[in-house]
Amino acid sequence: MTEIGAYRVYQPTRGGVRVIIGRDGSLMFAASALSTDQATELYKAGRRTTVQEFDDLRELNRKRYADAENRDG
Repeated sequence: MTEIGAYRVYQPTRGGVRVIIGRDGSLMFAASALSTDQATELYKAGRRTTVQEFDDLRELNRKRYADAENRDG
């Protein structure tokens, strides 16, 4: 994403996510409900995810996967 000086990492699955990471280390987490264009526009407008918000989301997902594994055996 050279036009905004950032990198995009995404998970191309149902319920996937994308993370835009700026060269300055700032980042923005975007749910799959947002298109790439929508996420890019929000990033360009200054929207960022704080480290605490990102850690909270990661912990929530870790718990969801653990619960699913326990349920599915």
